[in-house]
Amino acid sequence: MKQNLILYVGGCYGTFFEWVFNFLEDSTDIIPFNSNGNSHKFAGNLLWPPTMLFDHINSNNRYHFSRCHPHIFEKVNERELVFQKPYHEILQDDLDYLKTNYDKILIVTYDEKSILWVENNIFDKVLLTRDCYNDKVKRYGFSEDHFKSIMTSDTILRIRHVLDDNINSNSSKFNIDNLLGWNRTSIYDFDIWELRELVSLCWFSKNIGQIQAWTTISLEYNEMVVFIDSLKYDFMGVILKTAEYFNISVDNSKLEELEELEKIHKEWEGLQCHMNKDLLCNQIVESIITNEYFDWSATALTFIDEAMIQKLLRDAGVQLRCYNLNIFPTNTKDFLPLLEIHH
Repeated sequence: MKQNLILYVGGCYGTFFEWVFNFLEDSTDIIPFNSNGNSHKFAGNLLWPPTMLFDHINSNNRYHFSRCHPHIFEKVNERELVFQKPYHEILQDDLDYLKTNYDKILIVTYDEKSILWVENNIFDKVLLTRDCYNDKVKRYGFSEDHFKSIMTSDTILRIRHVLDDNINSNSSKFNIDNLLGWNRTSIYDFDIWELRELVSLCWFSKNIGQIQAWTTISLEYNEMVVFIDSLKYDFMGVILKTAEYFNISVDNSKLEELEELEKIHKEWEGLQCHMNKDLLCNQIVESIITNEYFDWSATALTFIDEAMIQKLLRDAGVQLRCYNLNIFPTNTKDFLPLLEIHH
């Protein structure tokens, strides 16, 4: 049996893709969605932490489909969660190894049009429960502290955890000196408005670096690459193309499954509340800059959405008077008094 691997960035629907392929091969009949839109009711074959991937490859087991995250060789310790090599080189190491052990690899990632979609998916949908930690992770030598940023559903606390790990890293550009510049000694002492300002300044650079690396990799390697933005505009086309890549028959004998998948797509789409956050936040920023009235109160922005709006305004030469701004406005009229425009 040929082994097929889905290599995917967290938040980019790797579990959903694995479920689709199993569904088309009639090896699952469950509907995989939880109420938040993830597909984690379907277990599939997640080879993570990386030790699980290595154990599988070194065993006699064979999975028709499995999935894993990138940076499988990254060596980290309890307080060192920053990549030690350029992300492009990390991906090269991953693929050079994986290509020797898998017949085909499907890469699922994102681009600049989907940053908030992915970031919000991670914060909203990726949660490591204590039971899951005890059952699947603890045996590989990782402490709970190592995964503390995904063992809470509190988005702001998760962000604090990630920043705190970076502060304590020897290789991070964001360290204790940054905190002292804010007259703080701990990221947990930051008020909401301060944390949002900090995130708007430093958080999204990693996304840009990852996107550039994935774009380069997609040109260098002869693997199929899916950027998730295409799911919004050509869902069935993407599914059929990736299924064909894995040699899954989608001929006339599969008409019933394909019709059912069309219905499931509608359900999936209705659960993806972050799918259009990038478009929404760009519309908000454009409306603020052009002084065109726009009210977005019907769509709840996340903390990470607000930070991106603050970043996009700054990039456009508009500084936000954010002192004590713990609650964001929900329309352009209330936003305008907070702006300082620099030319």
